[in-house]
Amino acid sequence: MNFEKSAARYDAWYRTPLGALAHALESEAVFGLAGPKTFLSADSLSDLLKTPPPKEVKLTPLFSIDLTFKDGN
Repeated sequence: MNFEKSAARYDAWYRTPLGALAHALESEAVFGLAGPKTFLSADSLSDLLKTPPPKEVKLTPLFSIDLTFKDGN
């Protein structure tokens, strides 16, 4: 497999309408989870590490897209 060709195809897909949408949704999800950058002191980091993780995280979709193909019949 030629890495240069694979990378070019990968980049080209993200320039398509569907690829651009996927990139926007992925970016929104990642940046939404990451939140603003903060610097932690040693004490606050220690407290954070002692905090148990949440039992359940619910994600609510903003919208849905129908990607089924219709043959025109």
